[in-house]
Amino acid sequence: MAESNNAFTPLSDMERNDQPFVGDVLLSGVEIKTAKSGSPFAVGGASDRTRRVRFIKFSTDTLPDGIYRVVGRWQYYGGSWSLNVDSASPLKDVVPEDYMPDVYGDALNGVSSEFIRTLDPEAQALAVVLLVGDGSTDGSITADWREPFKREVAALHHHDAVKQGLLAHSVKTAQVARAFMDNPFYFWNETPIDRTLVIVGALTHDLGKVMEYSHGGPTALGSILSHRTIMVERAMALHDRLVKVLAGENPNAKALERGEERFQRLVAIYAQHHGAWEETPRCVEAYLVHVADDMEAKVTDTAFAFRDDKLHGPRPVGDFWLA
Repeated sequence: MAESNNAFTPLSDMERNDQPFVGDVLLSGVEIKTAKSGSPFAVGGASDRTRRVRFIKFSTDTLPDGIYRVVGRWQYYGGSWSLNVDSASPLKDVVPEDYMPDVYGDALNGVSSEFIRTLDPEAQALAVVLLVGDGSTDGSITADWREPFKREVAALHHHDAVKQGLLAHSVKTAQVARAFMDNPFYFWNETPIDRTLVIVGALTHDLGKVMEYSHGGPTALGSILSHRTIMVERAMALHDRLVKVLAGENPNAKALERGEERFQRLVAIYAQHHGAWEETPRCVEAYLVHVADDMEAKVTDTAFAFRDDKLHGPRPVGDFWLA
């Protein structure tokens, strides 16, 4: 087993410009870019159990995701703070999960099951089909995704880029969406908006990230397909079971027709929840999930920016500096 990074500097201690850093960290989501000078450099996320930050390593044209012993400095560069890596020596016999921020700990134990139990029977049945699939453990598009759903990150470089981040972001987004739908001042009872699709769609909108990411970095599949495409494929593969639930378990032709129309709106949520940044929403359920998703991510980014009180003064949150 490699030497623990406990003897070195935790990322949570990085707080002043040019502060030196020596430690063992997970470098993930690494991209090789080219500077104006034509020189290649690597950027990505650096993490240990205390924190995930952006890193830059100049003058390198290759840096595979992995655990490294890093020497560098904490610097303000390009409008944000980054770990400027001078050297990175790969380590062997290490577990990636040991180098991912674990901000939630045991707080999320059972949270998805508890949330699902509060839903009405139809929403519960829909959520179970989407999470459990066909119950297999073969890693296929229809496999049981409950375990990876509990441990994967929600993003590579921003909101909930931590262990269990996907679960946290998904449940928070569903809670936001349900708050929308339960608020009488929005007069939903006078509209045809599908409450079940909004809430369950919010809970599962990023579920495809269980195959897009692994330990905070993209998988081989994730370098080709996004979680949105992966979830569309999963929904299509589970089509008959999903339509049956959305038809109210009613086999008559009219109910099945309604179930099929609701299924298409569910697919729209998966394909369109990124809003103007990707395929734009074409139905109200997809738009509301987009709004809940965007709102939750921004609030989480704000909470994480202010979580470490060592960073006195204004902090960068999105496009703003907030005090």
